[in-house]
Amino acid sequence: MSIRVDYHWLSRNPYAFREYAGMYIAIVGREVVGSGETAEEAYKKASEKCEGKTPAIGYVRKGDGGLHLLTGQAGG
Repeated sequence: MSIRVDYHWLSRNPYAFREYAGMYIAIVGREVVGSGETAEEAYKKASEKCEGKTPAIGYVRKGDGGLHLLTGQAGG
């Protein structure tokens, strides 16, 4: 599954990540594979878990649980 598919899925499900409010999340294959207080932390955790794959990165807003997608932040 490509990063483009993950970004598309993230953008279609912006409120599915409320448990991560106030955190950055990394997605590979429509699954949260890393999270953290910074995009770098989420990326590092995802890279360790899914070696060789580039995760889609997003920030989950506090309050409404909506998602900000970060393009160009996924290491490639």
